[in-house]
Amino acid sequence: MDVGGSGDSGWRASYSREQIVQEILSVCTSAGLFEAARPPVLVGHSLGGQYCVEAAIAWGEKLLGVIGVDCLRQELLDKDPARRLFNADAPKRIRTRKTFPHEADLISRFRLYPDPGPIHQPHVIAHIATHSGRKEADGWTWKADPNLVLTSGHGLHLKDRLRELACRSAAVYGEHSFMVSDNKLSLLRESSDGRTSGVIIPGSTHYPMLDNPVAFLTAVRAIIAGWESDSALTART
Repeated sequence: MDVGGSGDSGWRASYSREQIVQEILSVCTSAGLFEAARPPVLVGHSLGGQYCVEAAIAWGEKLLGVIGVDCLRQELLDKDPARRLFNADAPKRIRTRKTFPHEADLISRFRLYPDPGPIHQPHVIAHIATHSGRKEADGWTWKADPNLVLTSGHGLHLKDRLRELACRSAAVYGEHSFMVSDNKLSLLRESSDGRTSGVIIPGSTHYPMLDNPVAFLTAVRAIIAGWESDSALTART
């Protein structure tokens, strides 16, 4: 799903994390996912993963589980750009919409942020760039509202709330992500009282669904299959 201000969803006058969490829950309700034979699983990446975890904290009893993809921090490492972005004294400021005269100009300016380093899937990046802009009267512009970033944060407040989840939870990381340290998974288990499992995808960056999509999909499917199996056993007993 696209939360307000991203993708093909409309822009809002202002944004808040609480509002975005409500949007996620409203989409699930409207789509009938909470009445389905199997409860839904929320999967979100980076800031989107933080939104999904916050939605699971609010309505976890309606979910089978939540999977945070390179989003659950237990610490701020020196290599983590969040240390620079969110520990600065300067307040976040309203951003203006940028326009480009031609679509090719917009596509050439597309960048992943935070920068993951080289991703050996240039055709994937080109595909995303092509679908990230739209034509307006004054030129080409990004679909994403630049002010949606005002809801962003390092998400450390979530690490001590994982044990509150009423649903299953898991975290997927890229081996070369700026979030990963040698003791990443042990810190994750400790902060969640062992309730949140973790998987690190070898050779991946902050964007495992782009630089290693088959391994990423396999990890997500394996996590969900394990949850479904546990639920079936619990139901029989």
